[in-house]
Amino acid sequence: MSESGKKINDPGSDEIVVIPQGRKSPAPRGPDSGIFARLAAPDQYLQMVLQAVHNLRGPLSSVSLNIAAVRDRIDRDSVEALDDALESVRRVDAIITQTLTLSMAASGNVILAPHETSVSDLVLSMVSTWPRSQIVGIGEAFDLNVVAEVDSNHFLQLLENLIANAVKYGKIALVSMTKNEQDFSLSVHDKGPGVGDNPESLFQMFKRGAQRHGKKGFGIGLAYCKTIAEAHGGTIA
Repeated sequence: MSESGKKINDPGSDEIVVIPQGRKSPAPRGPDSGIFARLAAPDQYLQMVLQAVHNLRGPLSSVSLNIAAVRDRIDRDSVEALDDALESVRRVDAIITQTLTLSMAASGNVILAPHETSVSDLVLSMVSTWPRSQIVGIGEAFDLNVVAEVDSNHFLQLLENLIANAVKYGKIALVSMTKNEQDFSLSVHDKGPGVGDNPESLFQMFKRGAQRHGKKGFGIGLAYCKTIAEAHGGTIA
């Protein structure tokens, strides 16, 4: 894990989320806006479901293999195998949650449970528990006193998606956060090539940038992030 406040000298790229600190009504959503702009026909909604189900196969396969390993040998290695199985189950649950949220967004009905939360503590907790095999840390600009009304579960999933995306394509993730009287801004910095000439398209379902070729994924994670940011009355870019 990188040291808190470690500076990166090369330009890199950032994904920035801006969310109001108080309650604010989100903009109306529907199948003709935002993440669903490319899903105009009913069969494309079916394709979304099929893609999501396909995305579950890898984690479920890992669960099966690791449970078999636990059954075949009861020793200290089995503890690691069980941990891997539990992590795969968590990944499946996260994919299901995101898929259901995106499906609800199609009808303009994303349900949040916001409450006053120390967003700073949420971010610090996730960064401190991130696997040490990956370079994830806190950036130079980080306000320790950001409190806002957010849905903690959805916000943590949004943050996890952004960090995982940064590490996957940019080798490193540094999280910065600032606030003003109305909003707080969260930025995830990496050393990747950037998002290209049409960054907004990356937040649509199944849309992936050219630099993402060769990497596993289905273009769901950033669409989910956009949905959650906007459901909180915020933006993401």
